[in-house]
Amino acid sequence: MRILYVNNVLPYPTHDGGRMRRYHLARALAEEHEVSMLGVAPDPDALTEFERLNPRIRFLPIAYRPEAGRVRVAAEAREWLARETFDAVHVAELWQWPGVRPLAGLPVVLDAENVESLLHRRLLELKGITGSHPDLVAVEALERQAFQRADRILACSEHDALLIQQAQPDAQVAVVRNGVAVDHYPFRPERPSGKTAIFTYVGLLCYAPNADAASHFARSIWPQIRAELPTARFRIVGRYPPAEIMELGQIPGVEIIPNVPEIQPYFHEADVLVVPLRAGSGTRLKILEGLASGTPMISTTLGCEGLAVRHGEHLYIADQPAEFARQAVWMATHHDETRTVRDRGRRLVEERYGWETIGKDLRAAYAGLA
Repeated sequence: MRILYVNNVLPYPTHDGGRMRRYHLARALAEEHEVSMLGVAPDPDALTEFERLNPRIRFLPIAYRPEAGRVRVAAEAREWLARETFDAVHVAELWQWPGVRPLAGLPVVLDAENVESLLHRRLLELKGITGSHPDLVAVEALERQAFQRADRILACSEHDALLIQQAQPDAQVAVVRNGVAVDHYPFRPERPSGKTAIFTYVGLLCYAPNADAASHFARSIWPQIRAELPTARFRIVGRYPPAEIMELGQIPGVEIIPNVPEIQPYFHEADVLVVPLRAGSGTRLKILEGLASGTPMISTTLGCEGLAVRHGEHLYIADQPAEFARQAVWMATHHDETRTVRDRGRRLVEERYGWETIGKDLRAAYAGLA
């Protein structure tokens, strides 16, 4: 099939979870289909490297117009659909939805990276807003239109698939998980004893759930850890930190490390990877990266939602600040006791979350679509 892959930005380098998913799913589709991918490519060198690595994918650049935002992606998709003949349309996320009219009778696959209405509801609840809200109403309306029109909807987990099915009972939903390039994350060596304990949070810091998680940890959990481990350090590592994240660097022991070219070394340097998320949807690729790296990890229940992980078997889970702090301190000071848990986490991602396996699931979801 000739597939138009509707996407907002060149997914390379894979600096965040959204780009990582789109990069690997596009590569999986290109093994059997002709893929033309839309997107802004602000870095010419990155585009050259992407095209070298993926000669089977035709990239269709969108002019970089910051003021146009995501709306321009939908408009570009409509123009290409009017200009060329395609056999199917792959929409990378709800925000790239081009509307119903230009899709005509084409088969459409919508990748629901997140259940956006759930994500917005959770973010509003953090602000103390419950019930109906104009933003939420708008998201639900767009989601309803897309769910009704899409011929296939991709969900990151069985949990999200059930939510989509409840919203649209006749939807054809396929679970296509998030994954990890396991070979890129070698299992970490043992930590030397006696060094300063390092707690690390990683993520795209301009993304509201990540910013909230980093701030919540620094203000509500970190002081309790610091009281037990006075020399410990908390690293916030990620791209595009807003001003409120940079301000956290004024808290004793907190380090902001922005826009790093490669995230993998920070997994190996951490004594504990913390995932104190309080809002979100989909599944967190940082969890899979941490499991692959063999980094001791503690998450909220929501942070590891949708993944086949269990407390004390693959990682540790705590939801209340005091319990999160207590468990994190124990992990940082009991390296030997966490080894079995780390081993099981690595095996889990090897068996279930490699991109090759996920690519087969994606191609199966496309079977019979045209």
